[in-house]
Amino acid sequence: MKYGLVLEGGGAKGAYQVGVVKALFEAEYEFDVMVGTSIGAINSAYLAQGEFKKLYKLWKTLSFSDLFDLENEKLEKAMKKNLDMDTVKYMSSKLGNIIKEKGLATTKMRQIMEDTIDEKKLRKSDVRFGLVTMCITDMKPQELFIEDIPKGKLIDYLIATSNLPVFQRARIDDKQFIDGGAWDPCPIEMLEGEGYTDIITVRVYKKLSRIRNYDDIIKRNNAKIYMIAPQDTLPSILNFDTKNLNELLKLGYYDGLRFTKKLKGYRYYFKSVSNEKINSRIKNISFDYKLKLTKDVNVSYNIGENIDKVFYDKTLKELVSKTKVKEAYNLDDMVIAIFEEVALNEGINRYKLYDFSEFVRLVKEKAEKSLKESKKNKALYDFVLHF
Repeated sequence: MKYGLVLEGGGAKGAYQVGVVKALFEAEYEFDVMVGTSIGAINSAYLAQGEFKKLYKLWKTLSFSDLFDLENEKLEKAMKKNLDMDTVKYMSSKLGNIIKEKGLATTKMRQIMEDTIDEKKLRKSDVRFGLVTMCITDMKPQELFIEDIPKGKLIDYLIATSNLPVFQRARIDDKQFIDGGAWDPCPIEMLEGEGYTDIITVRVYKKLSRIRNYDDIIKRNNAKIYMIAPQDTLPSILNFDTKNLNELLKLGYYDGLRFTKKLKGYRYYFKSVSNEKINSRIKNISFDYKLKLTKDVNVSYNIGENIDKVFYDKTLKELVSKTKVKEAYNLDDMVIAIFEEVALNEGINRYKLYDFSEFVRLVKEKAEKSLKESKKNKALYDFVLHF
């Protein structure tokens, strides 16, 4: 079975998408169409022409200075708000030039694409390619497949679809364009409108409001949509720090594995989670401890009320509310959320495929030795140690 691939716009966050696609390709997913907006369109162009390895290497080595006329070290300091006088003077001078030139120049971006994207190869590819941009001269969005883009103009349209407000205005012939995100940052509807029915969408944001007419797409039920998205807000769209990009590649890859291997977990990745074992362990927690924890987290109950039921229905939910997950809908997910929170506190490596029993042992081990049992997370640690 072949899928359609949609890649959302998001600047430097595009590294996350490439990590996800690595996992999809390893699992032998095949695509007959790829579309995107902004960086999603640029990534799609490389992928549709069959240049995944080239794209992955590009993201792995990319830095600020590769894209903009800015020094890596100075910009990194500014991004981290670690400002000394030299950095302030440098950034002030650059900002003045950017204002004078009406935005950041895209010359280096264009050169990279001209050197590494083969328009002829893309046009001959078995994978159909498309992008979204916005013509502000005509005030009209443009949803274009490769056959709609005039020959020799592909790079122009890739610059147009990714023309963020901080860049110098993109021009094609006598018309001006801005980033396609002004119309549709995540163009699922573009594929649905062409009759594609199985669509994998790789997000870099979590808000569904960024997908044009998403509610209508769901109501029409013409397409089956599989969505892969980060659990947390990714760093800035302009954070092209090499270390950040490599972290996003890794995060995307493991989130892609969660999808392809049907792994459990929110911020960690579990190959196997035994419902029976979790149920058994919860049942074996002593009545006295369940009562104590229920009181510790300020959950109210009536005299004579079944404490086991209170523990399942209220106490564990209250514990989950103290984690990054906030809400979980069954016992397995609640226990996973609590253990993950302690694991994050303890700095346990996220990027590994865990058996959940192994993970429980590791987290309990760390929790027992930890000096981080503050009032804020004491209840979570107590639960982990009694589980």
